Amino acid sequence: MAEDKRPLFLFDVDETLVGTDNLFNTTAFPEAVRRAQAQGWLVGLNSDAPVIRLAERAREWGLDGPIVAELGSIIVPNPHDLTPIWQDIRHMGVFNKIRGEFLQRGLAEHPDAIFTLSDKEEVLLALENMTPETVKSWVILHGLRQHSLAFYAYKVGPRGIAFDLPRLKSLAGLAAHLFEQTTRKNPLIDVNDDYGICIIHEPRASKRKAVRALKENFGQIVMVGNSMSDFLNSPTIVQCAVYNAHQELKKRSDYVAISPLTTGAIECLDWALATLK
Repeated sequence: MAEDKRPLFLFDVDETLVGTDNLFNTTAFPEAVRRAQAQGWLVGLNSDAPVIRLAERAREWGLDGPIVAELGSIIVPNPHDLTPIWQDIRHMGVFNKIRGEFLQRGLAEHPDAIFTLSDKEEVLLALENMTPETVKSWVILHGLRQHSLAFYAYKVGPRGIAFDLPRLKSLAGLAAHLFEQTTRKNPLIDVNDDYGICIIHEPRASKRKAVRALKENFGQIVMVGNSMSDFLNSPTIVQCAVYNAHQELKKRSDYVAISPLTTGAIECLDWALATLK
């Protein structure tokens, strides 16, 4: 890919652009994207999600900039070209190996649960038609990740589908053990009760890993986020935080929005357009 020195907005997704319901809190974001693009900016994403899922969202929202996926482990130039500009290949084979071992051990240690390597939304549609007598728990191993391991745990109860958090935490221990056994290192582990997901990364995984490659390929960068994982720790990168961001990120940001989520992200975009000329 040739260098594109246009300025670049990078947005985190979960709890920055969308809430835990996976929805915008305003419909104005695509219009804001077009406003930035009309002024010569690229607009992309920087998230922990797999690149294919992020590309789907980016196309839906009209984005045209790079996608940084799986906590800084891979960068693709735009939602229509998923050929990596850069990726950290050190642990790709490790996670493929752990994924297979995790399925085998999980099935053996949790015989009352169904394990599947599939798309979460397809499984949830299937669970809607099931009862506690049909299936009690379903563990969904994310099949689109190459640089990390992620899985969900759901249960079907009298009140419908819910997160199976005790099972999730038990399996998180198994996944961490398998990573340690394979690499002799402690993983970076995130067990998120709000999303019912566990994500295992190699210990140095960080959105900051992608900074050098981003600087080499793009112009001025503005990062908009909600947590310290969105802090890229570079004096040449402008940091913005939505109102619902963690306090530490707010303290270290160049601009903090007065509104949460999508509305706040748009405020960050408009501030940057007015300020960085």
